[in-house]
Amino acid sequence: MKKQFLQSAKIIVLGLVIGLGVSMISAWTGAPGTPPGGNTPAPINTGLSAQSKGGFVPSGALFDVSGLFTSDRLLVAGDASVGDLSDTANPSATYPAHVCANANGTLEICGATAPVSGQQIYSLSGGTQVSSGDCTLCNGSTFITPTGVTSINVTLIGGGGGGGGSYHYLSKITTIPSCNNAVGCEIGITGSGGGGAGASTFTVNTQASLVYSVTVGRGGAGGASADGGDQNSTPSSTGSATNGAAGTSSSFSGSFGGVLVNATALGGGAGEAGHGGNGYHLPSGPAAGSGGTAGYGNAISGLMGKVGYVMAFNSDTGTTFQTSYQAGVTTSAGGTNSATGINGDGGSGATSVMGSGAGANGQNGVVVVSWTI
Repeated sequence: MKKQFLQSAKIIVLGLVIGLGVSMISAWTGAPGTPPGGNTPAPINTGLSAQSKGGFVPSGALFDVSGLFTSDRLLVAGDASVGDLSDTANPSATYPAHVCANANGTLEICGATAPVSGQQIYSLSGGTQVSSGDCTLCNGSTFITPTGVTSINVTLIGGGGGGGGSYHYLSKITTIPSCNNAVGCEIGITGSGGGGAGASTFTVNTQASLVYSVTVGRGGAGGASADGGDQNSTPSSTGSATNGAAGTSSSFSGSFGGVLVNATALGGGAGEAGHGGNGYHLPSGPAAGSGGTAGYGNAISGLMGKVGYVMAFNSDTGTTFQTSYQAGVTTSAGGTNSATGINGDGGSGATSVMGSGAGANGQNGVVVVSWTI
């Protein structure tokens, strides 16, 4: 009985082994291709060669690994889901910022727009103060802060001073070598240049709809020249030659949050007219116009004009034989405003030594207001 039981167990175990072996053989499949084809794709790594990921990447932390991506571009062949994006090229956004797809399918920061700059220029046209630029509510004498603007940059340049007129006379009583006293010597004194205006730049905190007053400085008028005629004694100091007029100031004023803004750029000083001296010697050249100054912000003083000079020549031949004060100078130029452009430059002094021609007018000032939203 026992022998029959053992024989039956052996038969059962053998059957199970044979059945399992047949099952395993039938489940085996061959390689999908000739090696190394069909290998498992390599993982994304830090190598420099181009890499791609065909399937979905579920982990946001993958892209936080330092050094994983060395390029600033991520190319996605299919659909992409992006939560937050930091983009330092758009300084107006708060980061990290949400991104959206625009009408062209391009990702961009939601609601963000490129910075917009504006400018308003105040000047003088035919004696009237006018303005032009991007401020639709502004007029010739006021600046009204546009919507969305929180700060403005202002540049002020005053009006340049006018150049002085020249003076000419004939003197028969001199001790100048080479002067023919029998005929007389011509003495010509040029006017001096007007001073350049002051300039100033500064930033003002503001808010929409605030109103500021704007004044543009006017350039001073040039002085008139004169001919003193035949003077055998000490001539009058100037005859009828006149000094140039000083330029007027440019200004910008208003207030915000209890803080008063009252900035001024002074106009350039007037150039002095040519004037006579003692008939026995050459007079000195007239004083030049001083440069204007400016207050508030980054202030720059204008430069003074050049001084006038004196020329002497024989009236019978017209030959120049002596110059003084600024030998060789042929112009009494006005001073500059020390800023860009010609606004606020002083006028040149009259250089005619025959008593004709007036000093040049100083250049008008300008006020420029700019902003970025």
